[in-house]
Amino acid sequence: MSRSFPVFLTSLIYLFETTQSQQCIPPPQNLFQKLNFTQCLLIIQNMSVEERGASGCFNGNLEEGVLSLEGCIAMCGPGYDLWEWSDTFNRLSLLVLPTLFLIAHLAFPAAGWQSYLIIPCHAIGNPIGSLRSLLTRLEMHRRLSRKAEEAFSNSRVSVALATVAAAYEEFGWQRISTDLGPLTDGQKNAIIQASHDLSMARPASTFRAMIAILTLVGTLATAIVRTVKQMDQNDTRVSNETAHTIAVVIILFITIPQVWFSARLGTFTTNSGAIHTLRTLDQNLMGLSLVAGRQTSLFPPLQLAYCQLLPQQRSEWLVTSFPKWTHQWTREFFSHCPLPNTTSDTVLRTTQTAFTTQTGRFRSRWQAPSKLFGINANYLGINSFWRPCKHLPPNEHGRGQRQIMVTSIFWIIFGSGLPALFLSATNHTDRRRIGVGCRSLSWIGIMALWLFSFIFDSIIRFCYCHASAREPYHRLKLIYRWTVLKDALATIAVIILVLLVQMGRYNSCWCRASFSHPPIIDLMPYTDKQWMTAITLWAGLPSAGLGISLVLILWIEFVKRDSNGSIVWFQKEHGSPLCKNGKALDFEFRELGNSEGSGDLEEHSKEPQVRDREFSIGLEMGQLPTIPESESLLHDARIAAAYCRD
Repeated sequence: MSRSFPVFLTSLIYLFETTQSQQCIPPPQNLFQKLNFTQCLLIIQNMSVEERGASGCFNGNLEEGVLSLEGCIAMCGPGYDLWEWSDTFNRLSLLVLPTLFLIAHLAFPAAGWQSYLIIPCHAIGNPIGSLRSLLTRLEMHRRLSRKAEEAFSNSRVSVALATVAAAYEEFGWQRISTDLGPLTDGQKNAIIQASHDLSMARPASTFRAMIAILTLVGTLATAIVRTVKQMDQNDTRVSNETAHTIAVVIILFITIPQVWFSARLGTFTTNSGAIHTLRTLDQNLMGLSLVAGRQTSLFPPLQLAYCQLLPQQRSEWLVTSFPKWTHQWTREFFSHCPLPNTTSDTVLRTTQTAFTTQTGRFRSRWQAPSKLFGINANYLGINSFWRPCKHLPPNEHGRGQRQIMVTSIFWIIFGSGLPALFLSATNHTDRRRIGVGCRSLSWIGIMALWLFSFIFDSIIRFCYCHASAREPYHRLKLIYRWTVLKDALATIAVIILVLLVQMGRYNSCWCRASFSHPPIIDLMPYTDKQWMTAITLWAGLPSAGLGISLVLILWIEFVKRDSNGSIVWFQKEHGSPLCKNGKALDFEFRELGNSEGSGDLEEHSKEPQVRDREFSIGLEMGQLPTIPESESLLHDARIAAAYCRD
């Protein structure tokens, strides 16, 4: 203790003397009232080595002209120097506008004008959750296709059944079984007709998405080449915003996988048309069942699609990675789903009450769910960027929920965030290879915001699923509203950080010091070696981000796992069975044309008679059909008339 105080006093005196020796006293004619790095560089270049040493404003080798932080503020001016508006506009129009053009190619569902604001906010504010939802839906639709192929050897029936099952899944209704047992020719033709009508209302947009992605890549490559050719090597460090603008584009690479997979999934042009197609299919199948002497529906009653996994099955793989004393809490936190995993009578009555409360009393099992879905389609399943339940059961050929979640996190961080961070960290104004400054901290903040937004979704879900006794329908509504608010705030924060970078708010002595120790600012021109290194980084880091995105897209599209083990093999998998190309649609149309005039004609001719008998019985009992049912009866009568006319 007796020796520590003299040591502390000696260190304090040494620090005081060092500070006094480094005090900057520039010539009076060199003082600026406002920050101006261009004029400051001219003054530094015109000063001799003796003048630089006498001023005390430089640090290190005087011939290199490296300023200290105090010297930068004294010689170049205080505050920050905003970029010229013309330069900012040129950078944004050259690099950022193509990215906005890519965002415009996201698959927007027919859920009102609000979806054109909500989906971009969710894509930017929570890209991990958005990509996870898209990959989960894509995997679910692929599983439906595999199950249908296993159940029916006839490919046209399996594809049609998978299409109908995928439509049920997208609307958020109870999932139908793809193993329906033997089907009559009439039932097969009805399912194929519904599949054709559903796909006709869902045009594929993968080609347009590919064009938008290639446009962004070509624009970025052109901008880099143009920048390298037109940039003056002498004032690169003074106007050092080019690399940070490229970093902004890399940050927005998060939209590339979202645009591609949303195009692979597609969206209905109108929800009402798809619901009418499914309703007509259900009524036609019921008519065919009555003709055959059965009164059971081929598809289950409409209700919310509940989670297929038990709570302990949803998060067991995640819980085991935490310490044992936290297992009970983590299992309770991560396993919650707003949709229960049971289909008991209590849950059915709860769903029925929610439908009745929203739409009043109803007779048809399609009437109330259709109205409910039309009002609240965004959070009942039609929005592929936001799924009510993201849990997936294990599958031999497919990807599980753990693999999808890890892939989404890896994709966003390594394909977008880290390349942008390293590009800004290597474009600093001192002699270090990597220097973290204000711009680098902005990209770190954006990545932290994305991770927090992803975790906050679990917090919202836990609060409303664990602490709330509301019905599942109301839980979904509240979770969705809080998610939209959170994503909107996160998107605003990302936009503010990008604008701060592009407008020049970080163009100050303090930010240019990049938290170096001791803080130094280098405004001198690049050497030839540094210039070649900068060009390599400007071209290499964006290419690395694009390469990671391309490799992961190819991995999702082609790589599968053998059912007998962990053997990886390659095969092009389909996207959503709802999205068919022109060749597949023409094939279905020809199949429907060949089926007309077959032995099912007699069954179809009997169907209107059965419906008329039911209609008469309903009149005797005083139960009139609803308007949608009457329209369906008229539709069936027209179909029967067309058969008879043929």
